[in-house]
Amino acid sequence: KSFEKNLFWWGWVIRVCYMLFLYWFFDLMTGQPFMFSAADAKGYHEEALWIADTIREGHFQTYLDYKFAPGKGVSDAGYPMYLGFVYLLFGDSIVIARLLKCLWSALTCVLIYKLAKRNFGEYVGRMAGIMMMLWPHFLVYCGMHLKETEMVFMMALFLERADALLRYRNFSFKNIAIVIVLMASLFTFRSEERRVGKECVMR
Repeated sequence: KSFEKNLFWWGWVIRVCYMLFLYWFFDLMTGQPFMFSAADAKGYHEEALWIADTIREGHFQTYLDYKFAPGKGVSDAGYPMYLGFVYLLFGDSIVIARLLKCLWSALTCVLIYKLAKRNFGEYVGRMAGIMMMLWPHFLVYCGMHLKETEMVFMMALFLERADALLRYRNFSFKNIAIVIVLMASLFTFRSEERRVGKECVMR
């Protein structure tokens, strides 16, 4: 428990410092708190602002009609909606949204530790958790408005819960429902239909 607490808090502090630095750096270099040549990040931000506004003004159905119109799927719907509710609760704050990224990423370190420890032992689990805590890509993603941080957290949580379910065989309704909901939620973050010849491939 002591190691898990240290892993989480050090992971969170490192990510917050890196996030604040990137916020300042991007704002200084581009005039806005988004990365260079930001495309998807700004798109998510603007869509989330729209979602928050539709909820505040009482016409959220307008967004749902647009997002889930015939011919459209759930792919890429999860992150903007999540970000929209964050903006709704915290006044369109980019900083709060990125502080939450730091939280999810720090929790991911603990999840990776638990998963590796359960399967490969304490030593491997600690090394995996520390590597996750210090891995540069995950630090950078905390300072960007992209969905990777949340998606990796959900994937790690799904794997850890599914592994615990199968290993301890505690097949309660709650444990099974958590795994199924996490798995289904991941499809709202990334699932595309690609047509190859006459076949439609889902990835």
